[in-house]
Amino acid sequence: MNVDLKYPEDVTWEQVLDNWRQRERGNPDLARFGEAGLCVWERILGGLDDVGIHPSLKAWKRYTIVNPWELVPKLRLAPYGYWQEQFPDDIRNSVSLNFNKLVNDRREYQRNRRVLSIMRDFPINSIFVGLRMPDNSIVLLEGHHQAIAITLARDQGLLLNLGELKIDIARHP
Repeated sequence: MNVDLKYPEDVTWEQVLDNWRQRERGNPDLARFGEAGLCVWERILGGLDDVGIHPSLKAWKRYTIVNPWELVPKLRLAPYGYWQEQFPDDIRNSVSLNFNKLVNDRREYQRNRRVLSIMRDFPINSIFVGLRMPDNSIVLLEGHHQAIAITLARDQGLLLNLGELKIDIARHP
């Protein structure tokens, strides 16, 4: 058990998806694509079966993140092409690819429109989605832009109102 996490409840994969759907309906980047944008992300999360993750078969737990300023920058990036393409081939998908490394190696995120918008108006009481790996690290499946915003704010000495930040986690494999 990670000391940065407090375990309050069990959740199902369907509850994880429902929470994500409700949150993303207000996402202005997806709103401009209408239902099509939401469907693309549903296919990505739904496509996790295709890469051997099988989220509906896992036991999910919703944790409260006790110290997001310490934990979130240590979370690893998901194996999604867009995020992994930010790094050279020799370190892609490695355990060192966390949000701290992304923010420090890829300075353009300090000017990213979506990240800056989140920093100005953080969606309080957010719930990330992640997998706990055999090495006990956590790979974030959903919440990358928010994680970048938290990491940048920490590095810049800014305090964001995060509310009660949570993360839904299942063990993998």
